[in-house]
Amino acid sequence: MISMESLPSDNLQILGVYGMRIRTMKDLVSLAEELERNKEALCPACKKGKLRPINPDVKVNHYYKCDNCEEALTITPNIIID
Repeated sequence: MISMESLPSDNLQILGVYGMRIRTMKDLVSLAEELERNKEALCPACKKGKLRPINPDVKVNHYYKCDNCEEALTITPNIIID
């Protein structure tokens, strides 16, 4: 099952796949901010591995994968057309 939450203040959409144990929007925003700051974060699914970008060499990453359980998180910008 895929769960999707919008973050209107940051204009982002976060897709949590399968086992992500993110209970509140605050947790979701906190995780996104940590990934942006540190390029890695503790995996909310297994609590053992780190979510790391698939391609760490690019400036902006949208896809992160756990190095332990292989759970994935995708963060994509919303496109607003006026």
